[in-house]
Amino acid sequence: MILGSVVTEACELLRGSSSAGIEVRLAVQPEELVVSGDPTRLHQLVMNLASNALHAMPEGGVLEIGLARRTLAEPIHTRLSEVPAGEWAVLEVKDTGEGIRPEVIDRIFEPFFTTKRAGRGTGLGLALVHSIVKEHGGAIDVVSEVGKGTTFTVWLPRLEGAVAAAPGRDAPVGGRGQVVLIVDDEPEVLAALEEMLATLGYEPAGYTDSRAALEAFRAQPSRFEAVISDEVMPGFAGTQLAVELRKVNPAIPVVIATGFGGAGFETRAHAAGVNRILRKPYRMQEVGEALRNSLGAS
Repeated sequence: MILGSVVTEACELLRGSSSAGIEVRLAVQPEELVVSGDPTRLHQLVMNLASNALHAMPEGGVLEIGLARRTLAEPIHTRLSEVPAGEWAVLEVKDTGEGIRPEVIDRIFEPFFTTKRAGRGTGLGLALVHSIVKEHGGAIDVVSEVGKGTTFTVWLPRLEGAVAAAPGRDAPVGGRGQVVLIVDDEPEVLAALEEMLATLGYEPAGYTDSRAALEAFRAQPSRFEAVISDEVMPGFAGTQLAVELRKVNPAIPVVIATGFGGAGFETRAHAAGVNRILRKPYRMQEVGEALRNSLGAS
């Protein structure tokens, strides 16, 4: 896949949603940097780093996103690991914000560790970034100075001489603006899924609360043409939500996603009328196929 396309798309989304006091700058080399990876996960990586940067600039500032090719003749060491010699695509996300205090900088990639004030995020963003970088065989580094800003540098293995594959016959067929109700109690996961559906041509209607999603469905059942829901959530679980939705519209296609499953989950899901089960994390190809098949069968 061409990494520059993912970075450019994320930058356009940020420019459209950032506050007036934020300037978003993009610097991508004209050559196509091809990496092996999941576009959805890498898009999530860029958006999480950028979101973290925006939170660090409550009074405004400059967000710079850069992408360049680097050739290492010998390994270099980062804060967390070593980057071997070779060909790399290097992503930099730099802000002019508050910076990170030296006493906490070594903990920022830990799950649930956060320096944000209450209501400013879950603390999962940088742990998720670290996980995605590891999935793709890369490395991440961070440099920060209190009061002057922070720079995150992501190293991803570059496929030298590779050409990104063109979409084939197996690429998911896009939607035609159908409204899809999506439910996930993790705000960052929900946001990534909303962007994915919009890219596929659907209109996402996202909720982090399964009971609020049910009320919205009851209020306008004819508005929604499909549902994608997480399974493990406060309130109604995904399979419980499917049962309640089908009381209102027995024909609504329902897709349930889970990262765990567990004994009897598939039996319980199919008994609830679920059309398709997805394994998390969400992948665009699988989401597109699930919606295409479910809507085609509805």
